[in-house]
Amino acid sequence: MMIGLMVGGVVLPGQHSLAQTAGSSLDVPQTRLAPIGSPATPPAMPPTTGGSNFALPPSVSGPPSGSLFDPYAAAPASGYVPPISSAGGGTVYGGYGYGAAPVTGFSGPVTPAPQGGFLAPSPSVSPYSSGGFSTPPATPPPLFSNGGSFLGATSTTLPPVGFSSPSTYGAPAGYGSPTSPYPSAAPSTLYPGGFFGPTGTFAPPPVDPYGLIQKGRFRHTFINDDDSADALEINDTDIALAFMCQQFLWSTQPLFIAPSFSLHQWDGPQSSTGADLPANAYSAFLDFGWQSDPNRIFGAELGLSLGVFSEFDVLNSDSLRIRGKGLGTFRLTPASTLKLGVYYYDRVDTKLLPAGGLLWRPSPLTRADLFFPQPKFSRFVSTIGVNDIWWYVSGDYGGGSWTIERDGGGDDQVDINDIRVALGLEWGPTTRMRLGQRSAFFELGYVFNRELVYRYNPQDNLSLDDTWMVRLGIGY
Repeated sequence: MMIGLMVGGVVLPGQHSLAQTAGSSLDVPQTRLAPIGSPATPPAMPPTTGGSNFALPPSVSGPPSGSLFDPYAAAPASGYVPPISSAGGGTVYGGYGYGAAPVTGFSGPVTPAPQGGFLAPSPSVSPYSSGGFSTPPATPPPLFSNGGSFLGATSTTLPPVGFSSPSTYGAPAGYGSPTSPYPSAAPSTLYPGGFFGPTGTFAPPPVDPYGLIQKGRFRHTFINDDDSADALEINDTDIALAFMCQQFLWSTQPLFIAPSFSLHQWDGPQSSTGADLPANAYSAFLDFGWQSDPNRIFGAELGLSLGVFSEFDVLNSDSLRIRGKGLGTFRLTPASTLKLGVYYYDRVDTKLLPAGGLLWRPSPLTRADLFFPQPKFSRFVSTIGVNDIWWYVSGDYGGGSWTIERDGGGDDQVDINDIRVALGLEWGPTTRMRLGQRSAFFELGYVFNRELVYRYNPQDNLSLDDTWMVRLGIGY
């Protein structure tokens, strides 16, 4: 079979010529080797001066002259990094992109300048010993490469394709050495990192600064009786509306004012016990509440209640009562606070009670108020919609004091004292519930250590039967 040979574009005589048409696979050499010869036009190279950190050494202006391919040449030296075509059509030399089009057929090795700083591995060969460089460039490479530091490279982000002289990148905004070895503000807790490691902070969320009326409140309590002589059934209905005054006394915290009214309905005890109560009474009062910035290490919680507590047909100096509380707070950690102070009840039998304990939040899902006289432990159950549901167990010193008219005539003041333990469910928005601020609740409880105490007729004091209760509320 005769094979046509082409030498210098001429078919030897006597040989059969194969057709060469446009697009034929024989139009290009049937090999992966680059054609011998220099390109017609040298590639455009990035500028060599101007202070850009991305320019190649000044002595490099293009690919090495002469043949670009030698099938008998040795393999490139170690450390060789070939040019990489970028997505925008440019070529990346030594890790940086330029807008010039890639050079067809240029495959000579280009060895980048050392990168990575003092602690980076040193190259195995001199960066100027191979790849067409006969002498080192006139200007040495920078001491620290772009995006790096003396501890090593810190960024691999390439500058945008098409920018031949990108600006020098500096440290991120806000980064730098502190101007003072001491913090600029006092710590908000005694142990900012917690007792046993880092814990979250549980500061209350800010209140709405434009909301004068914060929320309404409703609560009803039912305490059962068993029809015995010394039993007492109670139905208490409480309503309130909370208002807010911003930045009370030039502080950063608001003052809350809540006009409140409570209706008390009583059934018992029987007259054979010597004790008696009217069918109903009321409590009408103003509640004031203020606390200092909860993010401070030291703080205070203050409360004052001023009003009238009486039967509807009786009003005297004993009907006007003042109740209150004063607590000092000390933040041990971001999740635990010590409280110590007093509660003032202004009752016949109980005027003042010490108050104190530890409010501890070991996690966002657990709250333990180890606090007398109102202890409470609560735990997250589930989330429905945007509301969290928690269960809790709590205790309280319940009851109150009112002026009344006795069955035998004459006015008196009577205390109803008891201790209540309850198991309940509470719910509200997630962010507020995890700070102990519920929207509604329902609970079942046990009421014990119950008694009636009279101011002017102590001989009629009576111990009442223990019983159970149901209580529910919105906003309390």
